[in-house]
Amino acid sequence: STSSYMAWMGHLPAMLHPEPKQGLVICFGTGQTANALRKENIEAMDVVDLSPAVIGMASHFNMYNEGVLEDSRVTTIVMDGRAWLRRTDRRYDVITLEPMPPNFAGVNALYSEEFYRLAADRLNPGGLIAQWVPYHILPPRHAMSVAATFQAVFPDSVLWVDPLGKTGILLGRQGSSETDLATEWPGLERPGPTRSLDATAVRNALRLDQEGLKRYGRLGAVITDDNQLLSYGRARQDQAQFGQDMGALNLDLVEKIRQGPSAEPQER
Repeated sequence: STSSYMAWMGHLPAMLHPEPKQGLVICFGTGQTANALRKENIEAMDVVDLSPAVIGMASHFNMYNEGVLEDSRVTTIVMDGRAWLRRTDRRYDVITLEPMPPNFAGVNALYSEEFYRLAADRLNPGGLIAQWVPYHILPPRHAMSVAATFQAVFPDSVLWVDPLGKTGILLGRQGSSETDLATEWPGLERPGPTRSLDATAVRNALRLDQEGLKRYGRLGAVITDDNQLLSYGRARQDQAQFGQDMGALNLDLVEKIRQGPSAEPQER
């Protein structure tokens, strides 16, 4: 399913955390991400969405979200996600997003360096963050720039690609650790929910480790509130150029980076 990544946006960061208790979901969508995070034994979760209409429509997607907003552990906040991060004094073990595509109006704000620095400041030590990389609609340089920006704030980060939907998920950890992120998956050892992939498939879907992601990001540029790299006409022009081949091209570039420096593209 092309939407399978939505659940993994909730599962993965929680599975990489030894004991996820406090969670934050920015952008509710149909609620699949929030529901998946809830199932990972979370103790309390804030769901923040700018649109009261989106929250109001949640019950129409109960087939997918299983009434997550009715869970007593879940607090719903109607507010801009970045505004919430600025205003709250809460700290989280997991922050994850289910945003609109990054080239939609205003969404650059949820992919910028400034946003990630806010998020990092609201994570507990060792906390995890997940970010969507929609390879089917992002021109390659923009996808690489998303990775560059994410790793600029979260150096301990990796890229996971959904085997079904073929879309990317960046996973980053706040602070430093003795072991690299994704070396261990504590959630695989915990009693937990039924997931659509087994432990081997989850591990195998990790496409770029810390060093690979660094090489990948070097081919992009850091996205900021000032440069608005994902906004305006450039991305849509590139979409028209690459068309239906965009997803395959992005994944091919990821695999070349994964194979090592000798296989990497040399130009931006």
